[in-house]
Amino acid sequence: MSAGNDTRRAFLSSSGAILFSGCSVLDYRTDSGSSYTELAEKWSADQELGITTSPCVSNDRIYVSTRGRLKSIPIGSDSYPETVFETGITATPAIAGDTIVLPTFEGNGMLYAVGSDGDIDWQCDLPGGRPFAPVLSDDDLFIKSRSAVTALSYQQQTVEWSVDTPRYPATSGGRWADLSPAVTEDHVYVPRKDGLQCLERATGDEIWHERTDPVATTPAVADGKVYAPTIGDGVVAMDADTGTIEWTTETFECWTTPVVDDGVVYTPARFDLVALDADSGDEQWRYTDPGLGGRSYTNLTLVDDLLVAGSTGYAVVTVSTDGTVQAIADGSSTEFSHVIEDGTVYVATCDGISAYSLESE
Repeated sequence: MSAGNDTRRAFLSSSGAILFSGCSVLDYRTDSGSSYTELAEKWSADQELGITTSPCVSNDRIYVSTRGRLKSIPIGSDSYPETVFETGITATPAIAGDTIVLPTFEGNGMLYAVGSDGDIDWQCDLPGGRPFAPVLSDDDLFIKSRSAVTALSYQQQTVEWSVDTPRYPATSGGRWADLSPAVTEDHVYVPRKDGLQCLERATGDEIWHERTDPVATTPAVADGKVYAPTIGDGVVAMDADTGTIEWTTETFECWTTPVVDDGVVYTPARFDLVALDADSGDEQWRYTDPGLGGRSYTNLTLVDDLLVAGSTGYAVVTVSTDGTVQAIADGSSTEFSHVIEDGTVYVATCDGISAYSLESE
């Protein structure tokens, strides 16, 4: 594959998907003999919002970007969403207490911290062009942009260091992959179009750089390994300290951060969900029937022993950690990651927000 040209839109155009308003019609649902229950919808706000980011929850309100504007919707309300901030938002915001941290188009790229009323607490110019989703870690903030990764002091609102990276094509700048770094106590793991880079957290100095297919989104770090989701090579497992590749999966496109738990790596594999041995990469099980119903751009979430996924076919799919399908929210789809709080899954579609109970009926 060509790292410069193999973007998600190339995959979608080759697969015959129809793109409109930042969304795609891409449904691979099939009739299945598998037994599963329907997740109960608790609430929805279907107001043709034109959503372009994953939702965030703070103080009983949903925050989401709609056509670049930050909107606020009270959970459970049927009122029309309130516009909180007007400047074009480029990726999913981060929540820091009562503050919302917004990556925006303004200038070369600007980071805003705003209150729930939209009042600006502070702002900071960012190098590298269009910014992706910020990551908060203790008193630091890390953010990937199209051609840089930057560390800031959250309290002082100053840039601590910035490192240039190869420029992602504009079509990679969509919401489907937020391209956030993974941050540990000592290291920052940066997804790049030419592989994965490990930087010293304190200084930004490079420790290693392993070249692979483009890394599509945030890698997972666990038990001395880093698991990188790639656009063409599936999941690549590397030694977290040296970058040495320890194993790779079969070839498939992977757009979401894997979940690692108790020696097992869980990840979407095109229309399936697979469980891999974390040490060897050997497949332990594969959920295919009825499968995810479409491509998944929704980061997996592990709730107790339940894997919660979403796709372009189903808004929510829940699968137990032994590979048994439990429940599906049919009739809708998503290209965004969920927010899960108190047993409720909040889902963003192109047109609105839905809330589903994980307690299936």
